[in-house]
Formats: sequence, structure tokens, C-alpha cells
Amino acid sequence: MKRAVIITIAILSTMTGALTSASGALGDDHSGRCDKSTIVFTRSGDDGIPNLFSTSPCGGAVSQLTTTGAHHADVSPDGRHLAYDSIPPGQTTTDVFVANRDGSRARDITNSPGANDIQPDLSPDGQQVAYSSGTNGLRDSRIVVQDLRSGQTRAVTSANLGQESFDPSWSPSGGWIAFDTFDPSAGASYIWVVRSNGQDLHRITTAADDACEPDWGPNWLIAYVGGCDQAQSHLFIRDPFGVFVHQLTTDPDGGSSQLPAFSPDGRSLTFSRFDAEFNDGDVWRLDLLTGIQTDLVAGPTFDYWSVWAPGRD
Repeated sequence: MKRAVIITIAILSTMTGALTSASGALGDDHSGRCDKSTIVFTRSGDDGIPNLFSTSPCGGAVSQLTTTGAHHADVSPDGRHLAYDSIPPGQTTTDVFVANRDGSRARDITNSPGANDIQPDLSPDGQQVAYSSGTNGLRDSRIVVQDLRSGQTRAVTSANLGQESFDPSWSPSGGWIAFDTFDPSAGASYIWVVRSNGQDLHRITTAADDACEPDWGPNWLIAYVGGCDQAQSHLFIRDPFGVFVHQLTTDPDGGSSQLPAFSPDGRSLTFSRFDAEFNDGDVWRLDLLTGIQTDLVAGPTFDYWSVWAPGRD
């Protein structure tokens, strides 16, 4: 694994000059890939209820996938299923659901009225889902993995009151999970990695990084947010060992870039860009080869938390 990471670092190090913040439309060389995948994202309605929508990686028409409330979506590697969290009817806490890609045939896979289960992330083989689970009324969330065939669950991090674990992301091999925590005493967030069986837990960022929202890409690099607990936050990319670290966004208008998500080929990210007051949010695409950034859902709607779904032939 380490050799693969070093090779990827060497390749991306030559791109440093190209990873700049530049707005504009995607170049013609990307047009042939627009139909090869789909972006699924969350849109907050006028009533404050979020639902899932989809669009092309090059922007354009937007389709609604859910109508009863859903956010924090992920898509299975084969593109057939969605995982997301939602509050079931008659319940005040959040459960994780799995549905067909078009939002149909949704089923509650956690069904835990006493807990808040959020932010599901499907494993590379599509057979497991990691999510954050916390006791209702307490700040004790931990990372849990459920086997989708058997329904059995296992906790891969412990419950620590006051220091919650969020944003799980599987490594490409499925052997590791990255996630973040917030330490109130330090006033900072940290990214950790742990084996999917709960062993070898270790922290990979410092208080100075104030890092959160990791997304582990197919190239073994991790995209994440730096300055999570500051007035402004930006996107970064790194390897798990910290040999290669590079800032991707600067947001000179005072806004913040958050919630990165790798494309299946590792060449692009989608992310959420918010204005300085967090009154407006859009989903953007960043081409890692050129640095070009494109607003995929420009307009007054509040859009965030994007993920890539493979295209269909």
C-alpha cells in the first residue's frame, strides 16, 4: 500500500502548479465524461426539509430522488443503491436507510429510536455500511459498521462522552476507515484512521490542521477540510502518512469550501461552497488536473453534501 501511495504522490506533486483556484466552465476535453457518472447531493427545501437530488458532473438538469426527507447520501460502487439518513415518521431521531438508486423501495436498516444514526458510507464491495451512531440526548457518537447481508453491527470506535466521531470514509481496499472527531479542550477537529475491525486506531492530523470531513479517494489520497472550527475553511489533499499535503481552495470572497467527494477515477472532486454567512450553498466540481472549478447547481437553492454515482450504459 505504501508504495502505491508514494507513486501517486510523485505523480500529483508534478501537478502542484495546476492545482489553483480558477472559476469557469469545464473544458471540452471533459465533455465526453459528463454522461459517465452522476452527482447526488442534498438540497434543503423552503420548509427546511432536505431531500436528495442528482445532476451531471458538468451541471445542467436536476432530478429529485426523494420526497420524504433525506440527506448525507452515499451510492454503492455498482451504482444500484443509495444509502442516506432520515427521520422516520413518528420518530425524533435519525436512522440510516438503503434504497434503489432512484429513491424507491427505501428500507430502514438501523431502526433505532434511541440513537441518531447518520452519515452512511458504503464499503468498496457494497456489502457493509459505516455510519456515526450516538445515543439520543448525549454527545457520545461512535463509528459503527453494519453488514448489509446479515444485519449484524460492530462498533469500530468507542463511545467517549463529549468527543464524538463523524464522517466515516472507507479506504479503497475496505481495510481501513477514516473519520473525524472534535476535541472541545483543544478547540480543534482531528482526522483518524482505524482498521475496519476496530484495531490500529491512530490520529493522522494535528490541532493546527483543525481537520475534518475526510474522503478517501481511489488513489489512496484523502481529501479533507482544514480550519473546520474557524470562521473560514478550505479543502486540502494528503496521503495517509502526511508526506504530501496540498491546499486546494482559498475562497477569497470570505466563504468556505467543505464536504469533498472524489470522483470514481480520482481525477475530480465535488465539494460544497458556502458564502461567508452560510446563507447560500452550492455544489462545485474541482478538476484536480487543471484546477478548474465549476458551479454545478448555481442559483438560490441551498445545496450541499455531494457524492458521485457511476454512470449507466
